[in-house]
Amino acid sequence: MTRRAVMCRMDAGIENPEGRSFDVDLKAWVPAHRVRLVAAGLTILRAFVCAGRPGLKRLAPFGSFEEWSDLIRGALVWLGEPDPCLTIKHIVADDPVKAQLLAFFKAIYDTMGDQPFTARSLITAGRDDPEGTDLTDAIHAADPKGNPVTLGIHLKAHQNKIVGGLTLRSKYDSHQKVWEYWVMKK
Repeated sequence: MTRRAVMCRMDAGIENPEGRSFDVDLKAWVPAHRVRLVAAGLTILRAFVCAGRPGLKRLAPFGSFEEWSDLIRGALVWLGEPDPCLTIKHIVADDPVKAQLLAFFKAIYDTMGDQPFTARSLITAGRDDPEGTDLTDAIHAADPKGNPVTLGIHLKAHQNKIVGGLTLRSKYDSHQKVWEYWVMKK
């Protein structure tokens, strides 16, 4: 989800913004002035398009949202507003799912190196380590019951993902009839 979000922050510049009072009731003013507001927004977009959509080549692509990026984002940046996509790196940096996956990959790599393992052998390696190690914690976070089948499903779901320069690879061993995994540096 992190790649599908941009952050919006409103800063009133005071310690307790909830205590402010206004001369205008925005709940009444906005609907009463809706036509003017919509016309102003459409005028900005039209002016941006008529100007030839300048500056789009300087914007990094925003995959899966190209149309929004090329019109709304492009017009905002053209008006001199900050690029809304610059906030994505803050969202990604605070992504708990990605952080957990990175900890999982790192713990496996630190323990197993780039040697192949199965879900069962990974659980065994976690049990052989003293309690509280990174591998034990990472396995527990991925699969609290420590079940080889559900851990295997978790591993399969994250194969070929790249996180923090590490990626999980897999292959099926038809002789032993098990999936083998390994974490490698990308």
